[in-house]
Amino acid sequence: MERYFFDDHAQAIAKRQYLQEGDGDILGMFRRVAREIAKVEKPEDRAYWEEKFYNLMASKRFSPGGRILAGAGTAHGNLLNCFVQGATENPPESFEGIMEVAKKLALVTKVGGGNGVNLDPYRSRGGRRRQTVRGVAYLSAEHKDVEDFIRGLMRPPTNPDGPKEEIALKNFVRVVYGELTPELKALAERYGVLTVKEPPQELIRVPDDMGGIIEAAKEAAHLARRGQEPHVDFSLLRPEGAPIRGSGGTSSGPVSFLFEIFDNFLEWAALGAEAAGPVATLRYVYAPVLRVVRQGGTRRGAGMATLSIEHPDLLDFLTAKDLDREKAEGDISTFNISILVPDAFMKALEEDALWPVTPIEVPGKYYPYPLEGPYTGQIPNLPEREDGAKPIPLFGGKVPARWLWHEIAWHAWATGEPGLIFVDRINALSALKGLGERYQIRSTNPCFVGSTRIPTEHGLVPIAELAEKGSFFLVTDNRAPFGGVGHPLPHTGTTVRRAAKAFFTGVKPVVRLRTREGLELTLTPDHLVLTPEGYREAGTLKPGDRVLVQSGEGLFPKEDLLPPPVLAVVREQVATAGSRSGQGQEDVKAQYAHLPTRWSQELGVALGWLLGDGYLREDGVGFYFSRKDFEEVSWLPTLLRDWFGRGTLQETPSNTYHLHFNRIPAEFFQALGVKPAKATEKRVPESLFRAPREAVVGFLRGLFSADGSVQVNPRKQDATVRLASSSLGLLQDVQLLLLNLGIYGRIHRRRAAGHKLLPDGRGGRRAYPVAEQYELILGGQNRDRFAEAVGFLQPEKQEKLRAFLQQRSRGSYRKPFVATVASVEPAGTAPVYDLTEPVTHSLVAGGLVCHNCGEIPLTVGEPCDLGALNLAAYVKDGEFQMAEFRKDIPTAIRFLDNVLDVNRFVLPDNEEAAKKLRRLGLGVMGLADALIKMGLPYSSEKAREKVYEIISAMREEAIRASEALAEERGPFPLYEEHRDYFQALGVKPRRNVAVLTVAPTGTTSMLMGVSSGIEPVFSPFVWRRIGGEYKP
Repeated sequence: MERYFFDDHAQAIAKRQYLQEGDGDILGMFRRVAREIAKVEKPEDRAYWEEKFYNLMASKRFSPGGRILAGAGTAHGNLLNCFVQGATENPPESFEGIMEVAKKLALVTKVGGGNGVNLDPYRSRGGRRRQTVRGVAYLSAEHKDVEDFIRGLMRPPTNPDGPKEEIALKNFVRVVYGELTPELKALAERYGVLTVKEPPQELIRVPDDMGGIIEAAKEAAHLARRGQEPHVDFSLLRPEGAPIRGSGGTSSGPVSFLFEIFDNFLEWAALGAEAAGPVATLRYVYAPVLRVVRQGGTRRGAGMATLSIEHPDLLDFLTAKDLDREKAEGDISTFNISILVPDAFMKALEEDALWPVTPIEVPGKYYPYPLEGPYTGQIPNLPEREDGAKPIPLFGGKVPARWLWHEIAWHAWATGEPGLIFVDRINALSALKGLGERYQIRSTNPCFVGSTRIPTEHGLVPIAELAEKGSFFLVTDNRAPFGGVGHPLPHTGTTVRRAAKAFFTGVKPVVRLRTREGLELTLTPDHLVLTPEGYREAGTLKPGDRVLVQSGEGLFPKEDLLPPPVLAVVREQVATAGSRSGQGQEDVKAQYAHLPTRWSQELGVALGWLLGDGYLREDGVGFYFSRKDFEEVSWLPTLLRDWFGRGTLQETPSNTYHLHFNRIPAEFFQALGVKPAKATEKRVPESLFRAPREAVVGFLRGLFSADGSVQVNPRKQDATVRLASSSLGLLQDVQLLLLNLGIYGRIHRRRAAGHKLLPDGRGGRRAYPVAEQYELILGGQNRDRFAEAVGFLQPEKQEKLRAFLQQRSRGSYRKPFVATVASVEPAGTAPVYDLTEPVTHSLVAGGLVCHNCGEIPLTVGEPCDLGALNLAAYVKDGEFQMAEFRKDIPTAIRFLDNVLDVNRFVLPDNEEAAKKLRRLGLGVMGLADALIKMGLPYSSEKAREKVYEIISAMREEAIRASEALAEERGPFPLYEEHRDYFQALGVKPRRNVAVLTVAPTGTTSMLMGVSSGIEPVFSPFVWRRIGGEYKP
């Protein structure tokens, strides 16, 4: 039998990280692992495969991932390296969502799993002041760890086998209760710890299980964020070092949980909890969980945190692990951090363009420095602040991509953090990119035409205009499923969320989706629209299908200053109008002294009445009032004359009043976006889509008062509010404005274009051409909402509506916020745009609930199943043994596939994701050593050629092995669900959706005594820290 040898360094690493009771040494460890992984095989084949797996590892040709070495054959049974965790039951950015992820991190870390979290959904750090709520921590005098509790002693998470150290609490007062010995009482007095006979009745009692510990910490943080003092009893927790059944590890003890989890959770709550920002959430919630929860009693947890380069907190994230910040704010060394970089950023970098993000200030690190004028490629020398903060050059709220890239690169060089993840590249190479958002990292094909209106903090703005801004807030419909996957949720309404950015995606074929209710949307045929059954591609929708409509109020701008073109009329036209004499100009200035400069409900009413019963020409603007309206709404003509001068008021033969103003008022309304148009071509002025809420409400009130009606049907006990117009476009615009108030109106065609006999003014009748007529109708709860939020100016109309609502014998029926597809037709090609909303991956576009472009590095819940072939072991006498290498690959693939069936999953969503795709991660280690043994410089062309040859062979054999396993065991389940899709791609049935990866192999490469992953050798001699000791 061949003898295998591992040196003392390898044995020390194994003892610290991987050895379990009974292993003895590394070879015993490999025997345990091989035996466990072979259990999946048929009973008669297990001995054969155990030996194959053992020899592959013991000969140093293959090393499984560290979790497999540590976990195989143990009580907890977790063998997978990393799980991408996310909230699946709560909004990810909410308090509940963050706590849900914290609990998942704890449960997975407990059994030895690593974790990945994407921080993109979390809102940007706010500017609120820190609260000063403190908690009270209790421990029974009978608890074994009571002296450590009093002294504040715990083992540092970075060295769990080292001596205990004193740690200072920031947010808790300690109390010991019960019968204390005189010595214990004296010790408590010495350390300022309070003592009581009995604890209070109202306590959060921390249970002795990991899920319960996080739930208790969640309750404490919840009280603190509300300004209440949490009282927490830790007496039920087992003492430090006590064994934990089911994990094979030992307890961290009550003191560690108090200091690490509870104290940090309260710090997070004091900073604003979910409003504290992604970095604070990482530092005070996720990192402490990974620090304190021991993995198999031997090591602290490890994680990967990612944030998009499009997030305003990017620089806060970039500097989060700086040593001075970790010392002052708290350690997050348990996490590696990486930035998600899309192709759009790299393009901006290549073109030396601006990147549409406005990074927040990072005290002592970065501060915003707005610059005047356009960016010309030159960044002036800007001063550092007194606290050492570097200036962020901002041009119109955007930062030069080149400057941002330099900061990232410098930090990576100086500190080793952050890494970069090129999300678009990952998706382009994904075998699942055609199966919808559930399996995509990023989808940039589905898009909208540039005129599509999106409800945002800037108003109902075309998406093309949003592409010129950085991140912004928008509303999403509450029925949109989290993560962009699954059936609609049951609750209507809207939620404000942050969109990372909008962007141009190209010129593409589009279709026009029309609904029977009047809503229209032009988009690419592959764009997903939410239906009651889930997301559907627009191009697959058929007449009669139903789609979801915005079901709650949107956002409105807070800025009430009128647009610059209007202010120019006020300031410039008035200043230069009048006769050449000074007196003439003074008269004009006096006439227009009260022209509005800010939005108001009254100005909205005037605009609405103008569109309903008015006109605009190049030389003037006019308003019509019936005699009754002139009396009931007399304040409106009075206000118009106060704004625009006396004008000309005439009573017409048809018993109406005509109020006319001249050129400057006409220019004022033109600057607001009112156009001289025929009745069939009227539209809502563009400025109204960006106006504050009160102005929009005023506009709708004015328009409905001028052209709307209340129709009551006593027999049916029903009433509707209606707005008639020969302009379909006007009613569609009004429909969107109403939707942004949570009011859903349906548009009906009432009359076709043609001819109609009408009085000819001479006592006779003749046929006149008439335009098509449409009606916007509000019924049920939408009528009620209109009466409450908008209403009519005329007392008679308002009273008619109010009387019906008061006298009805039954409540209003609820009209669902859905629309019925009328048609989906090709609409040529057009420039198209999309945006990224990272929580629900949705948006409201043109009133319809749609999917957006998302970016998810891995499916939530999906794990890493890692192992690596040691390339250096295949070099003999300067030659790479390709035949031997190829022969070992199927064994390594079989080993990793078995791991997925041997593994015991803690969380159901992790198991579902892992087994549906059966993703493997076979990689390599020892590349640099292999090249050295072959005499090839790492950066040489011959080295690249040899690496290409090796990895190509590895890919061929790995895929072939997976196909062979599919014949034996069946393909991965998703293949069966989408067999036609995969066969169209030329993909034969495989056992695994993916088989290869390039992982860093940090500790396992040290175990094998070779260079890590594909990294070069940076020095011929290095010291490594193994435990608390540095060794050469």
